[in-house]
Amino acid sequence: MHTLKEVEFWYSKALDIPESDRYAFLEREIRDNAELLSAVFDLLQAQANDKSALTLLRDGIDAELQIEEAPVLERYQVIEEIGRGGMSMVYLGERTDGLFEHKVAIKLLRSGMNSTDLLQVFERERNVLARLKHPNITQIYDAGLTQKADPFFVMEYIDGIDLLSYLKTKALRLKEKLDLFIQLGNAVHFAHQQTIIHRDIKPSNILISKQGNVKLMDFGIAEFMEEDPSPDAEISKRMLTPEYASPEQIEGDNLDVRSDIYQLGMVLGKMVQETEDPEINAIRKKACQTDKALRYQSVLQFLEDIQKKLEKKPIAAYSKSISYRTRLYFRRNALQVGIGIAAALILFTTSVVYFINLNTARRIAEEKEFLATQSLEFLVTLFDQNDPSINQGNSTDIGLFLDAGEGKINSLEETQTKAAILSTLGRVNTSLGNFQKADTLFIQASEIYKSLENAEAIGKVRFNQGMLEAAQNNFTKAKKLVAQAIPAMESDIEKVKALVQLAELSRSTHLDSSIFYKNTALDLIKTSDEFSEKDRLLYTYDLAWIGYANLSKEKKDSVVILKRSLVDQLEAVDPSDFVLLAEKFENMANTYENALLYDSTIVFARKSLQLFQQVYDSSSIFLTPSLYQLAAALSWKASFDSSLFYLQKSLRIKQSYFGDLHHSQLQERKMMSIIYGNLGRYVEAEQLMRTNFEVSREKYGLYHKITGDNLFVLLSRLGSRQKYQESIELYPLLIKIDSATYGESSFSATSILNYGQALGEVGRKKEALSNMKKALKIYREKVGPDDFRCGMALFSIGKTLKSNQPQKALNYMDTAVSIIENGMAKNHPRVATYQQQYADLLAKENDYQRSNEYYVKAIENYEFNYAKKFPERLAQFEEEYSKSLQSQGLRDSAAHMLNRSKLNYKTAALQ
Repeated sequence: MHTLKEVEFWYSKALDIPESDRYAFLEREIRDNAELLSAVFDLLQAQANDKSALTLLRDGIDAELQIEEAPVLERYQVIEEIGRGGMSMVYLGERTDGLFEHKVAIKLLRSGMNSTDLLQVFERERNVLARLKHPNITQIYDAGLTQKADPFFVMEYIDGIDLLSYLKTKALRLKEKLDLFIQLGNAVHFAHQQTIIHRDIKPSNILISKQGNVKLMDFGIAEFMEEDPSPDAEISKRMLTPEYASPEQIEGDNLDVRSDIYQLGMVLGKMVQETEDPEINAIRKKACQTDKALRYQSVLQFLEDIQKKLEKKPIAAYSKSISYRTRLYFRRNALQVGIGIAAALILFTTSVVYFINLNTARRIAEEKEFLATQSLEFLVTLFDQNDPSINQGNSTDIGLFLDAGEGKINSLEETQTKAAILSTLGRVNTSLGNFQKADTLFIQASEIYKSLENAEAIGKVRFNQGMLEAAQNNFTKAKKLVAQAIPAMESDIEKVKALVQLAELSRSTHLDSSIFYKNTALDLIKTSDEFSEKDRLLYTYDLAWIGYANLSKEKKDSVVILKRSLVDQLEAVDPSDFVLLAEKFENMANTYENALLYDSTIVFARKSLQLFQQVYDSSSIFLTPSLYQLAAALSWKASFDSSLFYLQKSLRIKQSYFGDLHHSQLQERKMMSIIYGNLGRYVEAEQLMRTNFEVSREKYGLYHKITGDNLFVLLSRLGSRQKYQESIELYPLLIKIDSATYGESSFSATSILNYGQALGEVGRKKEALSNMKKALKIYREKVGPDDFRCGMALFSIGKTLKSNQPQKALNYMDTAVSIIENGMAKNHPRVATYQQQYADLLAKENDYQRSNEYYVKAIENYEFNYAKKFPERLAQFEEEYSKSLQSQGLRDSAAHMLNRSKLNYKTAALQ
């Protein structure tokens, strides 16, 4: 409790202190009285910003000791006062019309607190609570006006006590405290999902019911993330609890979910005071970092570490060392992991045994049991050797684990089991990029199967060898091996799997063959009785994409619709197969990305990630494809910060598994480089791609599509830094790689086009035009004349011609922009780039009417993509356009555009 006299004393004292030092002074002098400190700070903030609010707040303090007249409400009877604050009163009440009998809490503004600003704050809290239907958030039931026309709303009544009082009365173990915190975190996470930031998370706003349930309350100063700042938001900004407020909140900066995360960290500190647990201290420290970029970036991340602590899993905030992770991993479930992998291998090995022609069913059963026992013993021994508790704490990585496994294979006496495990390890090494080792393992397995005269098993090994060759870009050899495998396959399902791969392998170079394999597979799916409804949907989905690139736009749209329909049917047939659905959602996201439908891409990428997160640990390698897909989609929508967040998370997971420069991390670095280029961070972008080029060349060799892809992006980065001479020297190498891997295709055409652009930049226009026209010819043949890439080629030709043949250049560019606008998503940021360049050229040719038309189109696009996140980009373009309008004599329009530019520059400065 505090009196007005106390508040005024410290308020006057603070006014004598320089403004920049006031808060530190108050915090030092009266930090033991949090309520008094909060009241004085509120007055200082209000004094600087809102005199009317200041008066009301001061009057509210004086009224703290006054008795408020109980309000008269329609349908509700007030029983007693149960709480009060600077703005509002809370009463215990009950309904008088008999619709329900339970007790309720009634909140209304205090007498005299009826300024427009405070009414808006009160109304905002009511609107916030109306959105939040969650078991750990106080619920709103009703709202209305008292007889005096004062607003009120009716809430759930919580029969309980505040968090700190509850902890004082209960001797809770750490686990029980963390369970409570998880309830609180789930409530805050739910609010964030509804785009609401609480802004005042503190123990007094957290009640614990008699049943031990957490209830988060008092959303009086909450913010809607999606809304622009409003007058009531400004007064809300000045209301805070200094002890729990984040640094950016105290400074009056824009807030996001990370401010609530800071406050959650402070609450966690109060809950586990003086803990000696290093993991909990690390979690709390990460949540409360002064720099919000170093905090958890979502409540979900925060809770993941809390949950991991409870489950004895590695904590991301504590340590990333392999020894720490391995120690917890094996302590937690060494036996279960061993049995789980054993089960996977048993499934594989017993399926092989099933097809061996044995004399009797009993003999088959005995063989299966024997193989299962052998496999289990093999794996248990293998895991024993890699348990840190047995190896004096020495941890092991995946490579060492596999080496140990291969070393133990020779100890197996049963050859069928040995061959099955060799083949399985070959597949694992293929996926890890250990191609030479995988090849050796497959050869060993094949030799054993040959000695056993097991034709079907030999066929399966051939199929796996084909996949190995495909991974190394040896498509001709891969197709031959897969084709050889099919006759040995007795199962129609296995044949369809092989046909799907053949269709995919032939897709970019021999389209007719690809379509033949596709149709053969579809016919088999329709006629064979081996396929369940789920199987039919799965394989039809996989085959739907074959030939997509060569279809007309209308037919491409039909393919996308078909795939979406098949995914919906799969979800209906088996909604519990989370892993399968997550994989298909991820693929659907990729489909939408190819169709340039980025909003849908983001939706499905998120769905995929959410499902994977229900199955796997947050640091699992299985999350990385969905993390990358979501990051890529967000980057195309110019959400670069969010994209980088997911890319860095994916990269960290892979580094924890494979080290810093593993080839599995190429795609993350490539996408990060592209984003850095968009952000103007050209040096970092170039360095990432130089690293990628070296890693891919060392791993895959020079003439491999992955090496070519990374060289392609490196050359783009060199262009961004105007290193045209170096890029001109490298482009012929890239074109050779493309020719070796793709043949004459849209991929090679893009490299040729970019080569032409680089030549144009150094004045070699004749060579430039020759390459650009060659690229255009390939595009028209391979993807059709209406594809946006044809527009890009035409635009480049126009730019090259503009200095000598401006009218001809305009004709090229006019056609180009039309194709690009029709061929790409309306709000794709790249469309605006071409519109702006075309507008600039039209203005130079004094065609102001059309120039202004394209300037306006570009501005609308830039507003859509950059107004909130990169307002300085929009400001720069508006400033340039204002100059163009000024040169046309349109002074009023120029002044208007310049003012818009200034506002956006100001917004950028405040961010």
